[in-house]
Parts: sequence; structure tokens; C-alpha cells
Amino acid sequence: MPPTETRTLPSRHHHPTAADGRASLEIPDIERKRACLSNLKQCWIMVDEYNYDIIERSWYIEPDQDILGRFSKPFMVKIARLFAEARGRTGRVNRLD
Repeated sequence: MPPTETRTLPSRHHHPTAADGRASLEIPDIERKRACLSNLKQCWIMVDEYNYDIIERSWYIEPDQDILGRFSKPFMVKIARLFAEARGRTGRVNRLD
């Protein structure tokens, strides 16, 4: 699963769940390296929202785009488990614009 978006947070020590109640998972150093995000000091996956897009019509996904990196299978299982736990509190981010 390649990362599709990065955002800069105001503080290096700011954890998304601490301030606004978001369901998130911090990406460990080794997983940041695997996903080619090692240039970022800290990263989180927001598990209480998901992108809705149709690949063939997407403005965000290029069909021939090179994959920069991947998360490990155990980390993907952890993400899936947390996403399932957040079900009912998740929000859809419409990417069809």
C-alpha cells in the first residue's frame, strides 16, 4: 500500500489524537524507511477516514506512477485492525472532484 499524501503538522511532537480525538497510528521508523518517508521525522496514518476515488478517473493517482515504497504485511494488518475498530466513526474523503 503506497502512501498517497503527506501533511506537515505544526509541532514535531504533536500527535493527532492528543489534540483532536482522531484515531491514528504513528508510523515507526522502520516502516517510514520501507515506505520511503524517511525524510519526515514523524508520520501518522489517520484510521478514522478513508479516500474514495475511482482510479480510472482519478486526479490523484497516476496509472503509470512508480511505487516509492511499501509497508510490511504485519504493519498493514495493524492498520487494518485499527481501521476496523474505528468503523462507525470513519469519514469518507471524496476524491472525485
